[in-house]
Amino acid sequence: MSTDAKNEDVLNSKPSLTAVQKKKIFTIAAIIVVLVFFYIMFQATGHQGPKEAIKEEPIKIGENNLSDDEFEKFNKQVESLQEIVSTQQAELNEFRKKQERDNMQKDGALNQLQKLMEIDKQAAENTPKPPLSNEPSPALPEQRYPQAQEAVYVPKNTPPPSMSHQLAEPTALGGVGFIEFAPTQKKKAQESIEEYYLPPSFFSAKLLTGIDAQTSKEGAEEPKQIMFMVDAPAVLPNHIREDLSGCFVMANANGDLGTERIEVIVVNLSCVSADGTAVIDQPVLGYVNDLDGKRDMAGNVVSKEGSKLAWLFAATVVSAAGVETSVAGVDQNQTALGTVSTFDPSKSLQRSLGGALKDTSDEYKTIILDYIRQSAPVVEVGPLKDVTVVIQEGVWLKIKSRQKQGGVEI
Repeated sequence: MSTDAKNEDVLNSKPSLTAVQKKKIFTIAAIIVVLVFFYIMFQATGHQGPKEAIKEEPIKIGENNLSDDEFEKFNKQVESLQEIVSTQQAELNEFRKKQERDNMQKDGALNQLQKLMEIDKQAAENTPKPPLSNEPSPALPEQRYPQAQEAVYVPKNTPPPSMSHQLAEPTALGGVGFIEFAPTQKKKAQESIEEYYLPPSFFSAKLLTGIDAQTSKEGAEEPKQIMFMVDAPAVLPNHIREDLSGCFVMANANGDLGTERIEVIVVNLSCVSADGTAVIDQPVLGYVNDLDGKRDMAGNVVSKEGSKLAWLFAATVVSAAGVETSVAGVDQNQTALGTVSTFDPSKSLQRSLGGALKDTSDEYKTIILDYIRQSAPVVEVGPLKDVTVVIQEGVWLKIKSRQKQGGVEI
């Protein structure tokens, strides 16, 4: 065979693979590469399988959380409260005894008053009636002995005293008892409220409630509430100290991912006097310093969205594959009238499966995005953390009575 014939056979020979077969091979190879990349990405995120359920254990108050001096201080506070309760109980018993004695005295005075009224009635009945206008009065027989002093007559029309008044000690006048009624002083309907000015100051406190502060936009718009307890006297200007130990401080908190701290805004201060009769419950404005001297509380940043980002990437790849599958068998040609799409009826099932795969992947991507937004990094701080609360604006604290009787403060 000559050289020209061989060259002609090479030019006229057909390729071993068609364009459609090459496209399928390319698509399969791309999917395999994506799956391998996804597997490497998933392993790199540190997925370790389902985590075991965390066992809830109660907080043990002992050598691991509270020191011995705090425990002793708590015991002393309990003992002082018990002494206050016993003192108040003794005062209550004494008040009851005094009330019983007063009631007995009132009952005795009322009985004596009734007896005097009966004597007055009998004396009025035994008194002879005066004679008529022109009739001479009968002469009374001369008495050998002088009569005893007659009883003083008390008019019958005298209105009886009100029982609401307090009875005084009975006094004998002319053989007849006379009771003087002393007016009772009524208590003021409402007593004045004392006020105490708290200037800008600071005091040591302990966090009673742990918190996982959100760092997202939703966490800043809806902060969480936390509580502190004052455990040392407050330091006022000019080194003046005021004992606010035991008071509660309420605050709003949210996380800051940039500084890895929890921003705290103090909003309320509540105190009760040692005898339990007076209370302070006042809005205040302030902030918190950590033990490092910086504003707000330092915490640990916890992030949980690493594996979810890998699932989001996988859902995006599957959605792209669905798009490629749904457009298979569709030929687009440019004509003078525009783009004309030609569908291959034999590949309608493939296009339907591709569209369903794309729609399902898009919905799954939406779910994963919502989960990632909700599981944004948080800054966590446990309870019993020591901080310094700073009151940044002076405020007049109103000292109010804690008890009411009949709608009136006492």
